[in-house]
Amino acid sequence: MDPDYEFLSDTAYWTAAARARESSRADRLFNDPLAGVLSGELGARALAASELAAGGENPYLPIRTRWFDRAVDFHGKNVGQLVDLGAGLDARPFRMALPPKLRWFEVDLPEVFEKKEPALEALGALGACARIIVPADLRGRWSESLLGAGFEVGRPTLWLAEGLLFYLQPPTVDRLLEEAGQLSATGSRFAADVFGTALRRTRDWGPRTPFCCDDPVHLFGRAGWPEVATAQLSPGRDTATLNHAGATEGDPTNRTWLVVAAL
Repeated sequence: MDPDYEFLSDTAYWTAAARARESSRADRLFNDPLAGVLSGELGARALAASELAAGGENPYLPIRTRWFDRAVDFHGKNVGQLVDLGAGLDARPFRMALPPKLRWFEVDLPEVFEKKEPALEALGALGACARIIVPADLRGRWSESLLGAGFEVGRPTLWLAEGLLFYLQPPTVDRLLEEAGQLSATGSRFAADVFGTALRRTRDWGPRTPFCCDDPVHLFGRAGWPEVATAQLSPGRDTATLNHAGATEGDPTNRTWLVVAAL
């Protein structure tokens, strides 16, 4: 297996393990009762390895999850379909009160679904809306697979890219945003998180240099998304609207951006 392919698959497990840990807290920001079962021992080991490399627990993950929950809750009722890009072990169709009319498409690597679907079936998990899985590599021709799964070009869509762009190369990010825009009808939204370039200076990333951008408005605008709203994320547990921890007032590169772009 391509080492990068395997790495992208593994990120789904440690992210789910982080959601499971947050769900166990008394002051949790959300509750994901399926996360622990889906992530399993592999997720626990991957999370421990990730935090060892990063030097500690990542408080960004639970706030990011809460922010995307709110984006789904607010925008999901205004669209007929949602596309969860790089869905991983996301269990929102099973834990959120979604409109029954909503069609939820999950796009991710085939290996993710090979493990996720049997686990969901064993749990007897019932979703709040129709859920369609789309095994595809987002670095390739994923839109063809999405269309083949029943995605309707003429319907307003909510796109999610939670913790995804970080792992892609710049040309792939541009292409993904452009394709999503071309498939989208008026009234569509694209929710994503984008790291500022200061992140690259935090440690030696080796061959997997993370995707970073200091101007998300321009990033989405050049890809065909003319209306872009952003918020800056603090990894503290009380808010998702402050500057990134450690950011200085005059350093626009030391930010994490939460983005909702619109057509």
